[in-house]
Amino acid sequence: AWSWTRGDPAGAVLTVSVAHASVTGGQGLGIALCADVDGSRAMLDRLLVASWTNSAQVYDGAEDDEQVEDPFVVLLDLNPVDRCLVLGLGRSWEVGAGRPQARRIVPFFSTNHTTVWVATYSANDGTVMVEVGL
Repeated sequence: AWSWTRGDPAGAVLTVSVAHASVTGGQGLGIALCADVDGSRAMLDRLLVASWTNSAQVYDGAEDDEQVEDPFVVLLDLNPVDRCLVLGLGRSWEVGAGRPQARRIVPFFSTNHTTVWVATYSANDGTVMVEVGL
C-alpha cells in the first residue's frame, strides 16, 4: 500500500507499506524523485540495466552527462529471511554504480509489515532536501 501527501508547494511525503508475507527473495522497490520523467528516462534505464546485469560498467561517465536529469533514487531491498531491509539512496548513477550516497541495513521492527516514508522539501536556500525514515 502507498500514499502521497502533498504539503505546501515546496514539499510532499510518500509513504509505502509492504507486507513481509508478500515478499520473496530478490524483491524490492525503487522510488525515483525527478522533475521531468522524460528527461530522466535515460538514467533510469541505465539503473535498470545495471540492476539486471549486476554491472556498474553501464554507469561509466554517466555522472558527467548534462543532457539528462539524474533523478534521486531510493531503493528498498526486502530480505525476509534475514528479517531486514537494505536501503540505498543517491543519484541514479551513484546507486547504479554501486556507490550510493547512503546505504543502511535496517532490521524489521514489525513481524507483519514495514512502512517507509520519503519526504521532500525545499530548504531556505532553495536546495531540495530528501529525508527517508521508517
